[in-house]
Amino acid sequence: MCHLSRKAQPLFEEFAHDKNSNSSPVAFVQVDLNASYGAAAIGIEFGIRATPTFLFFVGGMKVYEIQGCDVQQLRMQLSMFLHPVHPHLSLSFPALDLLGLKSILFDKVPDLAAVSAKLRSFLDSATTWFQPFDTSLSKADTIGILFGTVIPYVEAFTTSRCLPPHPLFDLWHDATTSMSWNMPEDQLFPLVDLWRIALRNEKVSSWCADRNGLDSPPVLLLSKACERSSKKFLLTLLRMLSNALSNRALGWKILLSAHNNLAVLLEHTLVHEDTNVRKSASSLAFNAFGASARAQNRESMQGRRRRS
Repeated sequence: MCHLSRKAQPLFEEFAHDKNSNSSPVAFVQVDLNASYGAAAIGIEFGIRATPTFLFFVGGMKVYEIQGCDVQQLRMQLSMFLHPVHPHLSLSFPALDLLGLKSILFDKVPDLAAVSAKLRSFLDSATTWFQPFDTSLSKADTIGILFGTVIPYVEAFTTSRCLPPHPLFDLWHDATTSMSWNMPEDQLFPLVDLWRIALRNEKVSSWCADRNGLDSPPVLLLSKACERSSKKFLLTLLRMLSNALSNRALGWKILLSAHNNLAVLLEHTLVHEDTNVRKSASSLAFNAFGASARAQNRESMQGRRRRS
Protein backbone atom coordinates (compact mmCIF):
# COMPACT_ATOMS: atom_id res chain seq x y z
CA MET A 1 0.00 0.00 0.00
CA CYS A 2 1.45 3.38 -1.03
CA HIS A 3 1.96 6.33 1.33
CA LEU A 4 -1.15 8.21 0.15
CA SER A 5 -3.29 5.07 0.44
CA ARG A 6 -2.13 4.60 4.04
CA LYS A 7 -2.96 8.27 4.68
CA ALA A 8 -6.47 7.81 3.28
CA GLN A 9 -7.14 4.60 5.23
CA PRO A 10 -8.19 6.24 8.56
CA LEU A 11 -10.55 8.63 6.76
CA PHE A 12 -12.15 5.77 4.85
CA GLU A 13 -12.63 3.82 8.07
CA GLU A 14 -14.03 6.90 9.83
CA PHE A 15 -16.77 7.38 7.25
CA ALA A 16 -17.50 3.66 7.08
CA HIS A 17 -18.00 3.69 10.87
CA ASP A 18 -20.21 6.79 10.56
CA LYS A 19 -22.28 4.93 7.98
CA ASN A 20 -22.78 1.96 10.31
CA SER A 21 -23.69 4.15 13.29
CA ASN A 22 -26.34 6.01 11.25
CA SER A 23 -27.68 2.86 9.50
CA SER A 24 -27.04 4.58 6.17
CA PRO A 25 -27.80 2.60 2.98
CA VAL A 26 -24.39 3.64 1.57
CA ALA A 27 -21.93 0.76 1.11
CA PHE A 28 -18.14 1.10 1.41
CA VAL A 29 -15.87 -1.26 -0.53
CA GLN A 30 -12.07 -1.23 -0.47
CA VAL A 31 -10.06 -2.96 -3.22
CA ASP A 32 -6.31 -3.60 -3.06
CA LEU A 33 -5.33 -3.65 -6.73
CA ASN A 34 -2.18 -5.63 -5.95
CA ALA A 35 -3.99 -8.39 -4.08
CA SER A 36 -4.94 -10.56 -7.06
CA TYR A 37 -5.49 -10.66 -10.80
CA GLY A 38 -9.21 -10.15 -10.19
CA ALA A 39 -8.55 -6.97 -8.21
CA ALA A 40 -6.19 -5.72 -10.92
CA ALA A 41 -8.91 -6.37 -13.50
CA ILE A 42 -11.27 -4.11 -11.53
CA GLY A 43 -8.69 -1.34 -11.74
CA ILE A 44 -8.46 -1.79 -15.50
CA GLU A 45 -12.25 -1.89 -15.90
CA PHE A 46 -12.69 1.47 -14.16
CA GLY A 47 -9.58 3.12 -15.59
CA ILE A 48 -7.71 3.51 -12.30
CA ARG A 49 -4.48 5.38 -13.06
CA ALA A 50 -3.37 6.36 -9.55
CA THR A 51 -3.77 5.23 -5.96
CA PRO A 52 -5.69 5.91 -3.93
CA THR A 53 -8.68 6.52 -6.18
CA PHE A 54 -12.17 6.95 -4.75
CA LEU A 55 -15.11 6.05 -6.98
CA PHE A 56 -18.69 7.04 -6.13
CA PHE A 57 -21.66 5.09 -7.47
CA VAL A 58 -25.40 5.80 -7.41
CA GLY A 59 -27.74 3.07 -8.61
CA GLY A 60 -24.77 1.09 -9.95
CA MET A 61 -23.57 4.02 -12.05
CA LYS A 62 -20.28 5.84 -11.43
CA VAL A 63 -21.00 9.51 -10.80
CA TYR A 64 -17.76 10.90 -9.39
CA GLU A 65 -14.07 10.14 -8.98
CA ILE A 66 -11.35 11.55 -6.72
CA GLN A 67 -7.68 10.72 -7.24
CA GLY A 68 -5.26 11.16 -4.37
CA CYS A 69 -5.99 12.02 -0.76
CA ASP A 70 -7.66 15.44 -0.74
CA VAL A 71 -9.20 15.20 2.73
CA GLN A 72 -11.44 18.26 2.37
CA GLN A 73 -12.85 17.13 -0.98
CA LEU A 74 -13.41 13.60 0.33
CA ARG A 75 -15.25 14.84 3.40
CA MET A 76 -17.48 17.08 1.27
CA GLN A 77 -18.31 14.35 -1.22
CA LEU A 78 -18.87 11.60 1.33
CA SER A 79 -21.03 13.84 3.51
CA MET A 80 -23.47 14.23 0.61
CA PHE A 81 -24.01 10.46 0.74
CA LEU A 82 -24.01 9.99 4.50
CA HIS A 83 -25.64 13.00 6.13
CA PRO A 84 -29.24 12.41 7.15
CA VAL A 85 -32.02 14.75 6.10
CA HIS A 86 -31.59 18.10 7.81
CA PRO A 87 -33.90 18.37 10.89
CA HIS A 88 -35.37 21.63 9.55
CA LEU A 89 -37.02 19.60 6.78
CA SER A 90 -39.21 17.90 9.39
CA LEU A 91 -40.65 21.21 10.60
CA SER A 92 -44.04 22.33 9.31
CA PHE A 93 -44.37 25.72 7.65
CA PRO A 94 -47.85 25.91 6.05
CA ALA A 95 -46.86 28.35 3.30
CA LEU A 96 -43.81 26.28 2.35
CA ASP A 97 -45.76 23.03 2.62
CA LEU A 98 -48.23 24.36 0.06
CA LEU A 99 -45.37 25.39 -2.19
CA GLY A 100 -43.77 21.95 -2.09
CA LEU A 101 -40.60 21.03 -3.93
CA LYS A 102 -41.96 20.94 -7.46
CA SER A 103 -39.25 22.15 -9.82
CA ILE A 104 -39.44 25.56 -11.45
CA LEU A 105 -39.27 24.99 -15.21
CA PHE A 106 -38.39 27.19 -18.15
CA ASP A 107 -40.48 25.73 -20.95
CA LYS A 108 -40.92 28.70 -23.27
CA VAL A 109 -39.87 27.68 -26.77
CA PRO A 110 -37.77 30.32 -28.54
CA ASP A 111 -38.05 31.20 -32.21
CA LEU A 112 -35.96 28.29 -33.47
CA ALA A 113 -35.41 29.97 -36.83
CA ALA A 114 -33.86 32.95 -35.03
CA VAL A 115 -31.76 30.64 -32.82
CA SER A 116 -30.54 28.80 -35.93
CA ALA A 117 -29.66 32.05 -37.69
CA LYS A 118 -27.76 33.32 -34.65
CA LEU A 119 -25.78 30.08 -34.37
CA ARG A 120 -25.03 30.12 -38.08
CA SER A 121 -23.66 33.68 -37.90
CA PHE A 122 -21.47 32.83 -34.90
CA LEU A 123 -20.13 29.68 -36.59
CA ASP A 124 -19.45 31.49 -39.86
CA SER A 125 -17.46 34.16 -37.99
CA ALA A 126 -15.04 31.57 -36.55
CA THR A 127 -11.83 31.97 -38.58
CA THR A 128 -9.95 29.06 -36.95
CA TRP A 129 -11.25 25.73 -35.72
CA PHE A 130 -9.48 23.41 -33.31
CA GLN A 131 -10.50 19.75 -33.46
CA PRO A 132 -10.80 18.37 -29.90
CA PHE A 133 -9.01 15.05 -29.40
CA ASP A 134 -12.15 13.29 -28.17
CA THR A 135 -14.34 14.35 -31.11
CA SER A 136 -12.08 15.38 -34.02
CA LEU A 137 -14.96 17.29 -35.60
CA SER A 138 -14.23 19.92 -38.21
CA LYS A 139 -16.34 23.05 -38.36
CA ALA A 140 -18.21 21.60 -41.34
CA ASP A 141 -18.92 18.40 -39.37
CA THR A 142 -20.15 20.43 -36.40
CA ILE A 143 -22.48 22.50 -38.58
CA GLY A 144 -23.80 19.34 -40.24
CA ILE A 145 -24.66 17.71 -36.89
CA LEU A 146 -26.14 20.88 -35.44
CA PHE A 147 -28.44 21.69 -38.35
CA GLY A 148 -28.99 18.14 -39.55
CA THR A 149 -29.59 16.35 -36.23
CA VAL A 150 -29.89 18.57 -33.15
CA ILE A 151 -32.16 21.36 -34.33
CA PRO A 152 -34.54 19.05 -36.29
CA TYR A 153 -34.97 16.90 -33.15
CA VAL A 154 -35.74 19.93 -30.98
CA GLU A 155 -38.18 21.22 -33.60
CA ALA A 156 -39.95 17.84 -33.74
CA PHE A 157 -40.11 17.64 -29.92
CA THR A 158 -41.55 21.13 -29.51
CA THR A 159 -44.17 20.65 -32.25
CA SER A 160 -45.21 17.12 -31.16
CA ARG A 161 -44.04 15.64 -34.44
CA CYS A 162 -42.74 12.09 -34.68
CA LEU A 163 -39.29 11.84 -33.08
CA PRO A 164 -36.47 9.73 -34.54
CA PRO A 165 -36.58 6.24 -32.95
CA HIS A 166 -32.79 6.17 -32.46
CA PRO A 167 -31.54 9.75 -31.99
CA LEU A 168 -27.77 10.06 -32.23
CA PHE A 169 -27.20 11.83 -28.93
CA ASP A 170 -23.48 11.03 -29.00
CA LEU A 171 -23.24 13.36 -32.00
CA TRP A 172 -24.99 16.07 -29.96
CA HIS A 173 -22.26 15.73 -27.35
CA ASP A 174 -19.52 15.88 -30.00
CA ALA A 175 -20.96 19.03 -31.59
CA THR A 176 -21.40 20.69 -28.19
CA THR A 177 -17.82 19.85 -27.22
CA SER A 178 -16.47 21.12 -30.54
CA MET A 179 -18.35 24.43 -30.22
CA SER A 180 -17.38 24.94 -26.57
CA TRP A 181 -13.71 24.52 -27.51
CA ASN A 182 -13.83 26.95 -30.42
CA MET A 183 -16.38 29.64 -29.55
CA PRO A 184 -16.31 32.23 -26.75
CA GLU A 185 -18.94 31.69 -24.09
CA ASP A 186 -20.86 34.83 -25.10
CA GLN A 187 -21.57 33.11 -28.44
CA LEU A 188 -22.73 29.86 -26.89
CA PHE A 189 -26.04 31.09 -25.48
CA PRO A 190 -28.13 29.93 -28.51
CA LEU A 191 -26.66 26.43 -28.11
CA VAL A 192 -27.40 26.47 -24.36
CA ASP A 193 -30.97 27.52 -25.16
CA LEU A 194 -31.35 24.48 -27.44
CA TRP A 195 -30.23 22.27 -24.58
CA ARG A 196 -32.66 24.06 -22.23
CA ILE A 197 -35.56 22.94 -24.41
CA ALA A 198 -34.11 19.52 -25.27
CA LEU A 199 -33.70 18.60 -21.57
CA ARG A 200 -37.47 18.69 -21.16
CA ASN A 201 -37.45 15.52 -23.27
CA GLU A 202 -37.05 12.42 -21.10
CA LYS A 203 -34.81 10.63 -23.60
CA VAL A 204 -32.39 13.56 -23.73
CA SER A 205 -32.19 14.08 -19.96
CA SER A 206 -31.80 10.33 -19.31
CA TRP A 207 -28.99 10.14 -21.85
CA CYS A 208 -27.22 13.07 -20.17
CA ALA A 209 -27.62 11.37 -16.79
CA ASP A 210 -25.69 8.36 -18.12
CA ARG A 211 -22.68 10.53 -19.01
CA ASN A 212 -19.89 11.23 -16.53
CA GLY A 213 -18.23 14.57 -15.81
CA LEU A 214 -17.60 16.81 -18.80
CA ASP A 215 -19.04 14.11 -21.09
CA SER A 216 -22.43 15.38 -19.90
CA PRO A 217 -23.26 18.51 -21.97
CA PRO A 218 -24.99 20.37 -19.08
CA VAL A 219 -21.89 19.88 -16.91
CA LEU A 220 -19.60 20.89 -19.79
CA LEU A 221 -21.55 24.09 -20.44
CA LEU A 222 -21.63 24.86 -16.71
CA SER A 223 -17.81 24.68 -16.68
CA LYS A 224 -17.68 27.57 -19.18
CA ALA A 225 -19.30 30.06 -16.79
CA CYS A 226 -17.30 32.69 -14.93
CA GLU A 227 -17.92 36.04 -13.23
CA ARG A 228 -17.28 37.87 -16.52
CA SER A 229 -19.81 35.79 -18.48
CA SER A 230 -22.32 37.77 -20.52
CA LYS A 231 -25.86 38.26 -19.26
CA LYS A 232 -27.32 36.27 -22.18
CA PHE A 233 -25.08 33.30 -21.47
CA LEU A 234 -25.81 33.37 -17.73
CA LEU A 235 -29.58 33.60 -18.26
CA THR A 236 -29.74 30.68 -20.66
CA LEU A 237 -27.30 28.62 -18.55
CA LEU A 238 -29.25 29.16 -15.31
CA ARG A 239 -32.52 28.23 -16.99
CA MET A 240 -31.00 25.21 -18.73
CA LEU A 241 -29.62 23.92 -15.42
CA SER A 242 -32.97 24.51 -13.71
CA ASN A 243 -34.60 22.24 -16.27
CA ALA A 244 -31.79 19.69 -15.90
CA LEU A 245 -32.29 19.51 -12.12
CA SER A 246 -35.98 18.70 -12.60
CA ASN A 247 -34.94 15.24 -13.83
CA ARG A 248 -34.26 12.99 -10.83
CA ALA A 249 -31.27 11.08 -12.21
CA LEU A 250 -29.67 14.00 -14.03
CA GLY A 251 -30.26 16.41 -11.14
CA TRP A 252 -28.58 14.11 -8.63
CA LYS A 253 -25.72 13.50 -11.07
CA ILE A 254 -25.09 17.25 -11.44
CA LEU A 255 -25.25 17.81 -7.68
CA LEU A 256 -22.66 15.09 -7.12
CA SER A 257 -20.26 15.70 -9.98
CA ALA A 258 -20.45 19.49 -10.47
CA HIS A 259 -21.44 20.90 -7.08
CA ASN A 260 -18.36 23.14 -6.89
CA ASN A 261 -19.04 24.81 -10.25
CA LEU A 262 -22.73 25.05 -9.41
CA ALA A 263 -21.98 26.76 -6.10
CA VAL A 264 -19.61 29.26 -7.75
CA LEU A 265 -22.22 30.04 -10.42
CA LEU A 266 -24.92 30.69 -7.81
CA GLU A 267 -22.54 32.70 -5.65
CA HIS A 268 -22.13 35.45 -8.25
CA THR A 269 -25.51 35.21 -10.03
CA LEU A 270 -27.66 35.48 -6.91
CA VAL A 271 -26.19 38.97 -6.39
CA HIS A 272 -25.92 39.88 -10.08
CA GLU A 273 -26.78 43.45 -11.05
CA ASP A 274 -29.45 42.22 -13.50
CA THR A 275 -32.84 41.38 -11.99
CA ASN A 276 -33.62 38.59 -14.46
CA VAL A 277 -30.30 36.90 -13.76
CA ARG A 278 -30.99 37.03 -10.00
CA LYS A 279 -34.49 35.59 -10.50
CA SER A 280 -33.18 32.76 -12.66
CA ALA A 281 -30.42 32.06 -10.14
CA SER A 282 -33.03 31.88 -7.36
CA SER A 283 -35.00 29.36 -9.41
CA LEU A 284 -31.88 27.24 -9.91
CA ALA A 285 -31.05 27.40 -6.19
CA PHE A 286 -34.61 26.29 -5.34
CA ASN A 287 -34.42 23.38 -7.82
CA ALA A 288 -31.02 22.35 -6.44
CA PHE A 289 -32.43 22.30 -2.92
CA GLY A 290 -35.48 20.35 -4.11
CA ALA A 291 -33.35 17.78 -5.95
CA SER A 292 -31.13 17.30 -2.90
CA ALA A 293 -34.06 17.05 -0.47
CA ARG A 294 -35.92 14.55 -2.67
CA ALA A 295 -32.81 12.37 -2.98
CA GLN A 296 -32.09 12.47 0.75
CA ASN A 297 -35.73 11.78 1.65
CA ARG A 298 -35.75 8.83 -0.76
CA GLU A 299 -32.55 7.39 0.76
CA SER A 300 -33.91 7.93 4.27
CA MET A 301 -37.13 6.05 3.39
CA GLN A 302 -35.13 3.22 1.83
CA GLY A 303 -33.02 2.99 4.97
CA ARG A 304 -36.14 2.78 7.18
CA ARG A 305 -37.61 0.05 4.97
CA ARG A 306 -34.39 -1.98 5.25
CA ARG A 307 -34.48 -1.70 9.06
CA SER A 308 -38.17 -2.63 9.31
